Parts: sequence; structure tokens; C-alpha cells
Amino acid sequence: MLRELRLFQVSGLSRKNMKLSIIVILLFVLSYIAGQWLSSKKVITGPVHIYQSDCDLTKTACQVVDGDYKYIVQFNGEVSPLKPFSILLTTENLEPITVDAEFLMEDMDMGYNKQPLHKEESKWQARVILPVCSLGRKDWVLKLNLVYADTAHQTQFKFRQ
Repeated sequence: MLRELRLFQVSGLSRKNMKLSIIVILLFVLSYIAGQWLSSKKVITGPVHIYQSDCDLTKTACQVVDGDYKYIVQFNGEVSPLKPFSILLTTENLEPITVDAEFLMEDMDMGYNKQPLHKEESKWQARVILPVCSLGRKDWVLKLNLVYADTAHQTQFKFRQ
């Protein structure tokens, strides 16, 4: 009887080890896949041009002309926290690889809030939601990031909602 109990304990222990081994192998496989996916993302090694626009996107479409970078940006819909609206971007000369928009406030951590814009026909666009500021502030900054083959261009638009 004691011998049977020991065999049962040993086989029970090996089942636990087998489960643990499978979990460890799955974690390694998932880590490898995640690493491959992350390494496939475009990393900018060239300069990032930052441009500060004086245009108010809540009132009009804004044209950005900064050296070789020329594009038009506009909001479509009411800009208000937790209400979806669209960002539309039309490039005039250089065609970016990716475009994303990030809403933030100066001197305040708003968390991760990047929204990719998708190319549809001749425009880049995204349906976005302005986050809520827990302090009730209404002074926003939109950072619009355009990534090209070996450079990036960022335009910052300040606005109030």
C-alpha cells in the first residue's frame, strides 16, 4: 500500500512538472512571436521634425507647410470628450508610411492615447475619442505624427474644447 502511494505521488508530481513545462514552453513561444512582431515595426533612425502650428483645428481645416512637408488636417464632427469625431489628413506632396494622432495636455499624464490613421483613397483618417480630463481642463494638444522612409514629422496643434 505504501509503495502504491509513493507511485501515485511520483506520477502526480510528474503531471505537475509536465504542466509547468508546457506553460514555460508556451511562454517562450509567445515571447518569440512578440519579439518578431515588435522587431518588424518601423524604427526611425533619422531626424524627427517638430512643427508647432498656430491653427485652431476646432474652427477650420489647417494647412501645414514646413519645408518639404505639406498637408491639410481637419476635425470632422463635434470635438468633445467621450464623443467620437474624425481626423482627416490629406498630403500634398510626400506620402507617409504611417500616421498617428495623440491627444495630451501640457504638464499632465493622460496615459497612452495614440490612434493610428488609416489610408482610405487619397486621405488618411481615423475615428477618435477625446479623453476626459479628471481635473476639468480643456486645453488640449494634438500631436500628429507622420512617419516617412527615413524621417518623421510631428505637428503639434493646441486647441480648447
